Amino acid sequence: MVRILAVIVVYKMNALQTPSFVTLQRSSEALSSERLCLKIVLYDNSCDAKDPGPMPEGVEYHAADQNAGLSSAYNYALGLARSQGYDWLLTLDQDSRLPSDFLDRTTQIAAVAQADPSIGAILPLIVESGKRHSPYWFFAGAFPRYYKAEASGVSIHETYAFNSGAMLRVSALIEVGGYNPWFWLDYSDGYIFRQLHLHGKRAFIAGDLQVGHDFATTNLEAKVSVSRYRNMRMAESAFWDLEMGTLAGFERTLGLVKVMFIHVLFGHDPEYRRVTFEFLKQRLFWSKKKRLEAWEEETRKKFPWLRSRVPPFIDLSSEG
Repeated sequence: MVRILAVIVVYKMNALQTPSFVTLQRSSEALSSERLCLKIVLYDNSCDAKDPGPMPEGVEYHAADQNAGLSSAYNYALGLARSQGYDWLLTLDQDSRLPSDFLDRTTQIAAVAQADPSIGAILPLIVESGKRHSPYWFFAGAFPRYYKAEASGVSIHETYAFNSGAMLRVSALIEVGGYNPWFWLDYSDGYIFRQLHLHGKRAFIAGDLQVGHDFATTNLEAKVSVSRYRNMRMAESAFWDLEMGTLAGFERTLGLVKVMFIHVLFGHDPEYRRVTFEFLKQRLFWSKKKRLEAWEEETRKKFPWLRSRVPPFIDLSSEG
């Protein structure tokens, strides 16, 4: 039996009607209880969250005290998974659409991977309108390359993936200290996959599984507020400064130049251009130390309780 705790992070939407929950439930119906033990946590980050009422069997609803982003939600679910004896944590955004055979395939892989603790993650392809977005690796440590549909097996590369659709080994997440609240929303996934690699964990690429997902950045002005866009750029800058090399830094700077041209080409709101130009100037004229100090100061203003950036970020004082 494979024991999975799935967490779906919800924001301003009926938790029981999210595409992720509906398709996950549908996928679970095809499996017997002898193969799968599944618990679903609906973690509501809405500021005005309303109790949706009675939950189906095996489903728990939790309303957050404040919207502290994805890392807080995932660490909450990780604590439950650890204390209740689940082996895998499946992380999902509310707007992912899982194929009907998602759990059938991932439990097959997980059953085989149980004997190999170096496998820290099982990753499907994440696609939107036929375009692959995740998982990926960096050629020469700087240039992103995306796995293809024919990819299947344990990757030889340092692999990154988006949170939604990723199934991660609970013991591996505990080993790396959990999700980093400093990357509370954007690049929470980049951080966790970087740490898994540094701790010798590998990813199993399930290229035959495709998860549909709606990405906000593909329709910037309609889906992403200026403040959210700024947070994305700030988290990106901090992650690259902390975890990536010099060549990757050059690639990211050139990427911002490209984004500036896109803003002009598509006539984006000047406020988005202003934000992009702000972070382009920082990469060109500020030192890494100054950029990180600005990121820390701004993040602490939002979350005054943040202290050390050194893991663990979860309570390890009691046995799971």
